[in-house]
Amino acid sequence: MKYYIITSSLNVDNILSSESISPISFYGKRDFGYKTFQKIDKLNIANNIVLFSEIPYFEIHDSERENYPMVIEITDDVQLKDKLHYTEQSHSVCQIFLYNQSIRLTPWNCKILFFSQQALVLSKLKCSDSLCNKLSEFYRFELVKPNKSILLKDVLKDSAINEPGFNIDLLVLENKLNRLKGFLYGYNLGFTKSLSDDVAKLLGLQKRIYNIVASIINNKGVSNEHFNEELKKLDYLYNEIDPHKKLSRNLWNEKILSRFTSSADKNTFETILRELFVESEAKLNFCKNNNLIVRKLSYSTPQKYFDWSAYQSELSVYTQSIIYEDKAQRTNIDLSTEFTLPADYSTIRLNDENAKLYNEILSGYFFKDSVITIEDLRLNRLEIATEITKGLKALMQSANKDWENSQERLFFNSLRQNIANSEPFDLQKAPDIINLSIAAFLLKGEDFEALTRYLEENGVSDYKYVLGFWGAACGYVDMPKPNLNPIIKQKESFCQVYKSVDNLLFKSSIEGPFPETSNVFINKSNTEVPLIKENNKSVQPENKFNEIFSAVQKKLGKKINEKQKIAVEKSLNSASTPDKILYYLKKNDIKSTTKIYKEFEAYLSPSVAKNVEIERELFSDSSFLAAVHQSDLSFLMDVNRINNISQLIVGDKNLKQFKTDLEWFVENHRESYLDSKKGFQSGFYYGKSTDNKSVIERFEIYLNNKRENKQKWLSDIYLQIPVEKIIARLKNVYK
Repeated sequence: MKYYIITSSLNVDNILSSESISPISFYGKRDFGYKTFQKIDKLNIANNIVLFSEIPYFEIHDSERENYPMVIEITDDVQLKDKLHYTEQSHSVCQIFLYNQSIRLTPWNCKILFFSQQALVLSKLKCSDSLCNKLSEFYRFELVKPNKSILLKDVLKDSAINEPGFNIDLLVLENKLNRLKGFLYGYNLGFTKSLSDDVAKLLGLQKRIYNIVASIINNKGVSNEHFNEELKKLDYLYNEIDPHKKLSRNLWNEKILSRFTSSADKNTFETILRELFVESEAKLNFCKNNNLIVRKLSYSTPQKYFDWSAYQSELSVYTQSIIYEDKAQRTNIDLSTEFTLPADYSTIRLNDENAKLYNEILSGYFFKDSVITIEDLRLNRLEIATEITKGLKALMQSANKDWENSQERLFFNSLRQNIANSEPFDLQKAPDIINLSIAAFLLKGEDFEALTRYLEENGVSDYKYVLGFWGAACGYVDMPKPNLNPIIKQKESFCQVYKSVDNLLFKSSIEGPFPETSNVFINKSNTEVPLIKENNKSVQPENKFNEIFSAVQKKLGKKINEKQKIAVEKSLNSASTPDKILYYLKKNDIKSTTKIYKEFEAYLSPSVAKNVEIERELFSDSSFLAAVHQSDLSFLMDVNRINNISQLIVGDKNLKQFKTDLEWFVENHRESYLDSKKGFQSGFYYGKSTDNKSVIERFEIYLNNKRENKQKWLSDIYLQIPVEKIIARLKNVYK
């Protein structure tokens, strides 16, 4: 059965950040997320959620805010069964039910409905800009035509609602579930970020080399004896661990040196190669012939004109390629079988006989009544470290182990001295990965970026235990989306992660992939008329060609010749989405520089504010047009952005290159974009925050990197472009 919850669009981020809706009284008392909830004036129910069997028509009058009616449609008899409270009523069409705890909202069991396109689009934008709204892209946002014969005021007038009181136990359960969910996603993220031991050491060495080289570059490329010796040692260690180098050495021995019968002959052969200065060339060619990729640049002895930037860049890219290969060999884990969860949600236990310490720490410090939070760690780091040290001592003594002379005692005493007095501390002296994870969390756990960087610099291979701690302390709702993007962006595998978490926490049995998300106009008389598909213009297949072709021809004010018409029809029949239609137009000789192409691009543009004429066709509501025009102040959506800065750039060549790079930067914030040479590509910045401040900071880094580009022609252009003035102007325009 379908149930409907009426609310305000002001709550959309609140609801989808927590992926649930709760009684209003919960919000001010819970430990996470939003602390307020915008209520509907006519619904004065605090301790229960009100559900309707039909959508009652209601209006919201709020001239000061973007506040619109919103409805949650939920179909989940398993979750709601036996917990709904029926109310007495005489209304013949619409029944009312009460539910006294939170309702879990998944992409499968609900839809987010709106009465107007304006409300839908603004709500989606609000979710996409939210730092903690992680999964809104998987939820179905749809338009609904309300039945105005079912008025909310009439339904409520005909009902006698006796509201049960507030249940504190249900609120406590809500807080536990948030921490448990945060722990599970943190643990899974840690598993995803984990590396093999050798690759983790390699990454640690690369980070150390990077920092030293950065210091040299900042010193105008001038090194010193200490740096030279350190780099020589680190580079040698890197080559020793490098899996590609190991493989190449083994193959060299197997395919080349094995041809010699004695060790002396082998040594003589390699000596001759060195004396002729062809050893590197011979071995690089050997690797190439055997499809092995190895580093071309290596640091051996200091040189006056050594290219530090090229060395640093090549090492970073090479290391990332090895990390990619390493992670490609990993398989997913099923969290629902990895852990055991008691019925009262009092803790969670890893199903591993070697995880006793980990389970005790989780139970004692993250899932008791008094739990470690991110804020606690920031303010009371030493006190928490001391308490955990005492707990470890008690655990060891209860197991009849010698604490006083143990490695654990020395390690945690050193850790506390580091926290208290900044004394040296070596993370690698941890007795095992669990103790290491505890220490890393205590030192850096309040800052995700600092924590992962600390693990990388110390060559830690296993991230799952420490990121499990981080997730529990943070709680799921307050976990920033960018931190979880590495798993969310892998849609198919993330779907399995989502279902395993839901299964473990709620004993659910969700089947199938995430539902397709498309905005459709819903008519309650069972007629469905497609209107919008993910912000793109969509029409019925049978009249797609005629409608689009006629609209573009009308805009051009002249007929398109027969050859062009055939090319257009072929393109429209080859694709169903705007990006692909534009791609096929180019393939069929409608060049992007022609007026015809530009009109098609304007008509098919997926950007809400790309073209005012499209806005007029899609949205007739004048108040929404005003809202869209306000959104022109968004750097990414403003089609006139170049006009604000072009006068700062001198020279046609410089301006042309800048425009090209600006367009690339903007397009790469989309999930996919059409590259003129490579075809469809994934957006490099997709999923990152799109507020003006974040985007402009990102753009500044992007432009400064152009100045340091190893392609001299490009760096020469950007040395003539006043990046500082451009960024200052953008910050002033896009506040």
